[in-house]
Amino acid sequence: MSDLILQQILTELKEIKVEQVNTTQRFDRLENRFDALEIRFDTLENRFDALEGRFDGLEQKVESNSKDISDIKVIMATLATKEDVKEIPFIRQAVLEINERLKQNETGIGNHAEAIIDHGHQFNIVNKRIFALESDVDRLKNK
Repeated sequence: MSDLILQQILTELKEIKVEQVNTTQRFDRLENRFDALEIRFDTLENRFDALEGRFDGLEQKVESNSKDISDIKVIMATLATKEDVKEIPFIRQAVLEINERLKQNETGIGNHAEAIIDHGHQFNIVNKRIFALESDVDRLKNK
């Protein structure tokens, strides 16, 4: 009887060893997947930083255009009235050019504002993706 029990014990030990190898292989695969997720997360973080830099640039342009428009409005208020302009051709021409540039700047600000809104939407999408990746990483760590 003792040979039978010994044989059973050996068989079970072999099965345990096979399970241990399988578990080690699973952990190695999980570690590889985790490393791949970390690389993707770093890539997304770099892309997010680049978008943030572009967003800052757009904000600066909008602020600059807003300041230019304010300055132009102040200048226009101090220059002359429409009645004064009718009498002096070169002042009239200057006011017309300033009005045209003012309209162009206002249009440019509208375009930049739309771009800023688009970038804000892109930030939200990137944030959601980062959160999903972080959740996946946490879930894989907890396994």
